[in-house]
Amino acid sequence: KKIIGVMQARMGSSRLPGKVFLPLADRPLVWHIMTRLRAVKSISDIFIATTSDKKNDVLEDFSNKNQIICYRHSDENDIVGRFNAISKLVDYDVMIKVNCDCPLIDNNEIQKLLDIFLEKKLDFASNQFSNTYPLGYSFQILHSDLIKKCDYFLSNKTDRELFIKWIMDNKESFKTDTISYKRNMSKLRLTLDTKEDYLLMKRIFEKLFVKNEIFGIKEVLNFLN
Repeated sequence: KKIIGVMQARMGSSRLPGKVFLPLADRPLVWHIMTRLRAVKSISDIFIATTSDKKNDVLEDFSNKNQIICYRHSDENDIVGRFNAISKLVDYDVMIKVNCDCPLIDNNEIQKLLDIFLEKKLDFASNQFSNTYPLGYSFQILHSDLIKKCDYFLSNKTDRELFIKWIMDNKESFKTDTISYKRNMSKLRLTLDTKEDYLLMKRIFEKLFVKNEIFGIKEVLNFLN
């Protein structure tokens, strides 16, 4: 199976503009997500999926400098269209999708669910189903056929924008699975959406990055404790 990793990113965040390039341990946030996806051994190509808005030129520049592929979609709110169009750039079987407000995403947890996805020949998988991971650790794994079907059948603008939510709301129609963390940490907020989030994230990276560039959820929780 050909497996790709895709980072959904844009510069125009309303609450924290330009957050994908905020520095963490002297590297931009998007670099950390790219590096963590690269650590998933099965991934062959990594993409940034963004829009044609001129503000996102810097994301294309970053992609070119880091040998990853940038796809830019004309309609910012047509998320399923944005992801389906990637199939026109590369022939793949499985996509791992991560949002660019999750710099702590754990490559080992992704690999764990990916192995299940491939073994069970699933359509969709996400650790969100278990609701045990901290906010900021969620990811989705989708078969390319499912993305194509969603692009073809979803006509409502809200469904096209929130197509992941649509899949999760209709999970009984698909072959899905999930993984759980060993204890419920869902009340913990480790995403990047506000200035306060960023200050916490900076402390985490300043402490842990020097020991291991791709530190995992266990190290983060130990540090917070």
